[in-house]
Amino acid sequence: MTPIQLAPLVLLASTAMADSLIMPGDRVVLLGDQFAVELADRESFVSTIEAAGATMESRGRCGAESATFVIPGDLEQDDVVLLCLGMIDSLRGDRHLDRFKIELEGILERMPANQVVLVSPVPLEVEAGDDPVLASNRAIAVGLFADAVRTTAHRNQLHFIDLHGPLQHAESPEGIARDGMHLDANGWSIADQEILWQLGLRAEPPDLRISPVTPSHAAAHDEAVARFETIEVDLYSGKVGLPPLPGSTKSPPVENEPEAMTWDSALACVQRAAGTNDDHDGVDSLRSCMDVLAKATGRSEEALAALVPIADNAELPMEVRLAAMAAIEDLPAGAAVETARMQTVKITAVPVKMTYDPNRFEVTAGEPVRILLENPDAQPHNLLVCAPGSLRSIGEAPEAMGTTAEARASEWVPDSPRVLHVMPMVSQGEVGEVRFIAPARPGRYPIICTYPGHWRMMNGVMLVRSSRP
Repeated sequence: MTPIQLAPLVLLASTAMADSLIMPGDRVVLLGDQFAVELADRESFVSTIEAAGATMESRGRCGAESATFVIPGDLEQDDVVLLCLGMIDSLRGDRHLDRFKIELEGILERMPANQVVLVSPVPLEVEAGDDPVLASNRAIAVGLFADAVRTTAHRNQLHFIDLHGPLQHAESPEGIARDGMHLDANGWSIADQEILWQLGLRAEPPDLRISPVTPSHAAAHDEAVARFETIEVDLYSGKVGLPPLPGSTKSPPVENEPEAMTWDSALACVQRAAGTNDDHDGVDSLRSCMDVLAKATGRSEEALAALVPIADNAELPMEVRLAAMAAIEDLPAGAAVETARMQTVKITAVPVKMTYDPNRFEVTAGEPVRILLENPDAQPHNLLVCAPGSLRSIGEAPEAMGTTAEARASEWVPDSPRVLHVMPMVSQGEVGEVRFIAPARPGRYPIICTYPGHWRMMNGVMLVRSSRP
């Protein structure tokens, strides 16, 4: 296979950065299975390690040898060890998981080096002709072993490099693996740069898009999904229906529709907001008023005149200004071109599949952002923006909350400082919205649905890029 042309690495300097794990004079030792062997052959990875003033040695093991682990006898306390384990072990199935955890703890106890960095296995890809059930089980097993590596690293207070999560969201028309398991040139173009970023040797994370997904690739994906057709798919497509419920034949009570808000009442509400920084009528109520102005036919200029002073008023609460910016974005096409000041990301909850579409997007650091979530699915979904590296901890928290009244009232949103922004649960047929200022620090911020049982499938990435002059 001909290697693809890599973009130049984005480095702040030819030496190690201030917060880098690799410092001048360090010896970096790669240990583990075939992944460690291949990583040592990546010219961009090796040259960056050397540019940081460090040396690198590979002690990875290939083939059948990789099934057993040997600690080199010449390791020293000052070495930085990148330990790449889990992929080969995952092929034994999840019944081997507990034994793997014990063996990994034993390896760490015997490791003489002070600084050990655990690297997760990469995700498996389903290849053409694979048995869909077997391939799915293998992919799940790899995910469980990646979680085990992560948990072990956190328990031992070691640095952890997650490749499984980012590579799951990689977009490449040709895939990222040459045989479903070993990375090809596309996969390596992301993996080695991801490792360098998480080691502190890159200023920003790599782009997870190799190239746009082609229609043929999308069609192949849809065909693969069709092989897993379930009763939920049949229900959603209308092929089958649910039987009627037994019981009363009385019609449900008819609820009176609330009186529609007029232009004048909405304008009065917005004008009150423009003239004071008090609590107003609540941001949600104010947003509804602004929505009436934005959607009024033939009155875009009047709406713009009322909304811009709020968006530009630095003395007003930021949540009020963001609501005005969102309303300006909703004005008819062409009406707000010169005053666009917010990036809007539109996401759909894919029915049955329990995924976001798209599941990754980019924003600019420090700039206003609005995420819209349309939910055609029968199940409710929310969307949380979380701190980098918190996907697992935030995802597992709602499962511990159970189905108590308190958990339902909180909509399974964990009380954690790592939850940055919250979109409440969105019911079927509705569109949810969350508005915020993008984090100032570039990085990869997970998005996640915390409805119990959803997070493992329904997650994604908000990639924050540094602002450009």
